[in-house]
Amino acid sequence: MLAQASAFTTFADEGQHVDAYVIDKITDPAGNIIYKHHTKKTRVFSKATSYIMNQILSGVLTDTDGTATQLSDQLYFNTNNLVGKTGTNNDNRDVWFIGSTPGITLASWMGYDSTGRNLTDSSSTINQNYWAKLANSVYQNDSSIMKLEEDHEKPSTVTSSKVVKATGQLPGIVSINGNTRTVDSGKVTSLYNNWTPEATQYEFGIGGTSSNYETFWNHYMGYNNGYGTITYGETKASQSESE
Repeated sequence: MLAQASAFTTFADEGQHVDAYVIDKITDPAGNIIYKHHTKKTRVFSKATSYIMNQILSGVLTDTDGTATQLSDQLYFNTNNLVGKTGTNNDNRDVWFIGSTPGITLASWMGYDSTGRNLTDSSSTINQNYWAKLANSVYQNDSSIMKLEEDHEKPSTVTSSKVVKATGQLPGIVSINGNTRTVDSGKVTSLYNNWTPEATQYEFGIGGTSSNYETFWNHYMGYNNGYGTITYGETKASQSESE
């Protein structure tokens, strides 16, 4: 939990990381400070990278298919500058939610540390409800530390382009099995740091094989070839008998 919260503060603090600590200061009976923690910030990401990441993480709470869209209705404060990330292990073994405002980051977890025990399908919602109660308590105790109105300015190097969702590139013309096809449907807005995407090409990905591209483009043209489906292997156990 400590590592998760500490890591996600980096995005909230425009790419700068501060090691987690517990004790801020110690005073003696007379009020003299005998210990004071001094934080040291280390830049991990550029402001541009953090800005783009925060835009992505905001979609978790605002997009139609976001995994934490129900959270905003439970919070007492303005969520315009709230970002978050959910996480669920296989078979609901563990569920996470990490949320950040420009001022604070809270991480919550529910799960089991022993094998053979799992949560229910509703556990992610329950965990988000728990996170909301924590955040509301912080807000009611001292709303100023959340810095809710501190909106991070978009760096000048961050640009946006309308790209084809299926390829992540600009619209283009591709030759598929001898047929020329204009690829320009399903466009979305994507952000970039000092970089501009190219027009869609047949081999548009990183590390794709000829077979990968053939399967993808045939699926793109309407063939039902199983592209994008998830298959699970079966594990079978056998026991040998001895006399």
